[in-house]
Amino acid sequence: MNINLISRGCGQGKTQAALNIMAKTEERYVMAQPSLRLVNQSHADLLGKNPDARAQVITSDTNGGVGQSIRAALSRPGLLAQSPNLLFVTHKGVMDLDGADRSGWNLIVDEIPSATEHLEYKLKLTRRYVVRHLAIRPGIGDSYELVIKPGHIEKVQAMLRDAGKDTLAAALADLWNLLLNPHYRVFVTKSEWLSAGETARGDVELNAHAILQPSVFAGWKSVTLMGANADKSRLVQIWSQMGVTFSAHPSIENMAHSQATGMRLTVRYMTNKVWTRYLRDNALGRTGFRDMVSKLVPNLPDDYIWSANNADTGKVEQIMVGRKLPPVSHGLNAYRSIDTAVSLGSFNDDLAHARFLSDAFQLSDEDLFRSRAGEMTYQMVMRTSLRMEGESKPVSAFVPDWRTAEFLAELLPGARVEHLDLGIEELRGAKPRFRVANTAAERMAKTRSKQAAAVERSNELLELHRIASGALVGEAPVIITSKAVVATRDIASHALPDWDSLRDLLESDRHRKLDKDKAGLIVGSLMDPDASPDSVAGLANVVYTQFAWMDVDDGDCSPEQASRLLGDVKHLVYSSFNNGKVAGKHRFRIVVPMNKPVDAPTYRAIWQVLADRFAAAGFWVPTKAGEEVPGNRPVSGLDYSKCKVSDFMYRPVRTADKTKNVWIDCWSLPIMDVDGFVHAIRDDEDELLDLWLEERNAKRAREEALFKDVPDLLIQYRAQAAAATKRDAAERVAQEFAAIPSGGMNQNLFRLAKWLVASGHSPDEMFAELSMLLASRPGGKDHQRDLQDIREDAVRGRMRIAR
Repeated sequence: MNINLISRGCGQGKTQAALNIMAKTEERYVMAQPSLRLVNQSHADLLGKNPDARAQVITSDTNGGVGQSIRAALSRPGLLAQSPNLLFVTHKGVMDLDGADRSGWNLIVDEIPSATEHLEYKLKLTRRYVVRHLAIRPGIGDSYELVIKPGHIEKVQAMLRDAGKDTLAAALADLWNLLLNPHYRVFVTKSEWLSAGETARGDVELNAHAILQPSVFAGWKSVTLMGANADKSRLVQIWSQMGVTFSAHPSIENMAHSQATGMRLTVRYMTNKVWTRYLRDNALGRTGFRDMVSKLVPNLPDDYIWSANNADTGKVEQIMVGRKLPPVSHGLNAYRSIDTAVSLGSFNDDLAHARFLSDAFQLSDEDLFRSRAGEMTYQMVMRTSLRMEGESKPVSAFVPDWRTAEFLAELLPGARVEHLDLGIEELRGAKPRFRVANTAAERMAKTRSKQAAAVERSNELLELHRIASGALVGEAPVIITSKAVVATRDIASHALPDWDSLRDLLESDRHRKLDKDKAGLIVGSLMDPDASPDSVAGLANVVYTQFAWMDVDDGDCSPEQASRLLGDVKHLVYSSFNNGKVAGKHRFRIVVPMNKPVDAPTYRAIWQVLADRFAAAGFWVPTKAGEEVPGNRPVSGLDYSKCKVSDFMYRPVRTADKTKNVWIDCWSLPIMDVDGFVHAIRDDEDELLDLWLEERNAKRAREEALFKDVPDLLIQYRAQAAAATKRDAAERVAQEFAAIPSGGMNQNLFRLAKWLVASGHSPDEMFAELSMLLASRPGGKDHQRDLQDIREDAVRGRMRIAR
């Protein structure tokens, strides 16, 4: 499908340009707009341009059955003089025209429709009323698509009819409507769906994520979408990944704001921090938001427009005497005489929805901000006289944070950005750094390339495994590598006939009465002791692995909860020796077999997909080794230091406290399909850095053990090893730098800086290394300012180095 896209700023005449075309043509057009007021206004404007135009408005104000009336108008012969060839309808009116012949009509959609919907439910006793009508099928990434079970559609429709008199039916009406609409796909993360199963207890949170499909605009002669900043809209970012192409309109050119318009605007912001609901509600305290607004008001004129989250307007309505606008202010053009706008809202996506969109469509934090919170603030500011081209009056905008101010200044070149210090300590802090990244479509293409490579590599490893084991047909054996104690180079690999043999081995182990140190260790990897002169069982020695381990140490997540989160794949959960040692905390291990061998990077990515399920269920999951555990959140207990393919785990033994023995056998579930899980993998630009550092640190730890009894030599070795790591990192960074493609400097410079800092370079040393590389590349000096900003991040310790 190809769609014409018109991207113009607010007030730059995109609607009038479309009406000019419609007023002069005998072609048949439908213009769809978001509100009745805009529909009526556009119809009146068209008749002003051509009083003889055959135009008709079809809305709830003019017709009883809107859908039926639109269908009837579309089916009339276009050559009849009395038949309107220009229809004006609402967005809702064109969203449900399945079966109507519209192949002779051109569709113009004024304002970009929302591409996503998010519904959040807290389910307890109501869970069975929801789940019993739903079925699942494979979704995007680590999610399921929700569909209504066969034979249940009439029951769901009956509930919708009862929505006016039944509280539960009314609460679920939005979900049922989305599921019944053929132009939406509705998803839920696997972790939430599995947690909402029949064995779940207590409250269950279920987030439904609905995505509008391009099929909603299929069948028209042509489709044109137009809106402010349309090219950066969420719909364009998502549909571009679904095969939809967007082309410039043949007659209406795109347009950005002029510098003359931008120079009229001064944007004042109140905090360098990112304005979030947490900052507003928690960091500022119970009355902090109201106090902030009270300190803001003396800076405002007598007449202004303002908006906030619906839940917050009641807190400040008595203080804010200006004219209140709703959070979504598109099309409200009656405020052109006002010269001041105040946006107080935190319009960011809910965390669960943001995480889903990021995983499913590779939308970055900046993409999400720009296409929702940033756009909503821009639209509100453009209700003022700023939308009047040719005006010269200065305009002021007051926004919560620096990020929003910079976003407005980017859209309106020439605008001034000023910090308004309200004297509130909680609002003070350093500016965040937002790196320029590839587009979502480019990131998705990179991710899919990575996923395809992982599948291809796992197929090669499966072939290697079959050849090496002699099992060319049927089920291949399961390879494990074992050792008696942690500090030994004496390892042995064994072939078990099948997966049931591994389960039987671990089940028999769990009855042993042994100390932990005598339990023995195993890993699901085939090791080549001769692959590296520095180790026999390190990352460099791993040929492939066949199952994943997860180690939970003093977590709030119980073994039963963890098992539910993995309820779609074969797995075992068994207790660690010291389970229950800390009251209320859990220690256990999880074994997850895979249907094909994988290499180290794929293993790490699959481990992260599983870990993300714990995070989606509300448990804190570390993002780096040694990360400080927050005191205000339930923790998963996942040990990030044990997420490598070379990490050995202790075999099961009876727990020190025999009442704390745990054994959860879910071996009858389907084995993990590597290809399916690979499609949930996201691109991780730090993966090479992590693996490189792990190998270096593991080697250093082994060699330091040789000098543990000779302190002077140990100090000397550490100094030499640190220098060697820095030298090797500088060489690797130079190689990576040389491979950066044209136009890819912004998203790679920060990554390489992290590599240098992680390997021991000081911020100044990192700056010097990269400055030299930039100087050697044509156009490299243009990025010197970016490098200075990166150095400041490093000085402040904000580079999130994993190790």
